[in-house]
Amino acid sequence: MDAATVKLDVARWIAVAVLKHVTSWPLEYRTMTNLATTDNVPEVPKDLTDLYAVLGIERSATPGEIKAAYRTKAMLYHPDRNSTSPESTKIFQACKLAYEILMDPEKREHYDTTGKIKVDDQKLRDEAVNVLNNTLIQAIDAIAQSQDPGLEVWKISPIQSVRQKLSQDLSVGNQNLQALKRTIKRYEAMLKRFKSKKNPDFALSSVGIMMNAKLENMIDSIESVQNMLKIHEYALQLITDYEYDSSMPADVVAAQQANPMSMMQFFINTGNR
Repeated sequence: MDAATVKLDVARWIAVAVLKHVTSWPLEYRTMTNLATTDNVPEVPKDLTDLYAVLGIERSATPGEIKAAYRTKAMLYHPDRNSTSPESTKIFQACKLAYEILMDPEKREHYDTTGKIKVDDQKLRDEAVNVLNNTLIQAIDAIAQSQDPGLEVWKISPIQSVRQKLSQDLSVGNQNLQALKRTIKRYEAMLKRFKSKKNPDFALSSVGIMMNAKLENMIDSIESVQNMLKIHEYALQLITDYEYDSSMPADVVAAQQANPMSMMQFFINTGNR
């Protein structure tokens, strides 16, 4: 037996040994091995918006079952093992979100009750900072772009404009929310009225389906409106915390008359109080 034949036999023996070892692994690990060596794409969950379906668990799953399911799915769909599959990355993110929500009792209860993911309060506060910054920039732009040649910019505080704008938006938002709730009640009343003994299948008619769809959309939008109102409330709190003074101290007035550029220092000083 020559050396080449010996090498071939050894290679075959190693291949058989590895195959037997791999086939003894649990199914998920064998699938992961295939993903690492081929271009196979894992099966995509039918509904990525259903947190339970994403993890492949029942709605009554315990925290231990949720954790075990997440570990299996995370290893299966991890981007490092599916670099050629953008879909796997999307599923991995959905699994991660499902795990974070379902492992939090308060968030899970909210999801089970409403079918929606509760937005973290901190995220609303972070968005309030963005709203405040954008509104402040708009107020500053409005002052800077004024066509009034006699406008004394140093006497104007953009903070007051921002406070008024946020207060106005908050008032309008509350009015819109109340109007939306009234519309929902009226839709529900009309649906109940149309569905009578003479027309028990109205909900299955084309008009009934359209009305139900619109009603569901309006109900879904309530939480979004409420979150936007919270964002504006937080932004208003932030702007209220600013200690800007609309009146100019006497020494600053004198400095302004001597050097018009001192108004920039005024804004810096008042902003750092």
